[in-house]
Amino acid sequence: MNHEFEKSSKRKKSSTTISLPSSPTDLQSTIKEILRTETFVKEIHEKLLSSEFITNLCRSIVESDVFIQTITTLVDNKLNVYETKLSVLEEENKQLKSHIHSIQVNVNDMDQYSKRKDVIITGIPQTPEEDTTKLVIN
Repeated sequence: MNHEFEKSSKRKKSSTTISLPSSPTDLQSTIKEILRTETFVKEIHEKLLSSEFITNLCRSIVESDVFIQTITTLVDNKLNVYETKLSVLEEENKQLKSHIHSIQVNVNDMDQYSKRKDVIITGIPQTPEEDTTKLVIN
């Protein structure tokens, strides 16, 4: 194989210059060899861990149409679920309020009915041990 690796001293990070072979088989072998070199792996590792790369990657993801569409779909789906739950709860609340009103009317009617035999006498002092029922019946 015809490989020429030339290290550049212009930057702190090392870079590799390669003369590519002419045949596809040689090219494939050269690529495999480059991928296995320690320098290549180190450069990739450093690049992937750099804050610039991570920032750019995050920006690309957040600004991508796929990401925006996915988030929009997720939010819409959750919103639909909560709107459905809200509608169910509003209907249940309406029914419960109606039921409470009906019960209040019944309680008032029963209270009025229970008082139909009551006689309230005012202006006459009551003694502590007095039995008003005995006084009225006798």
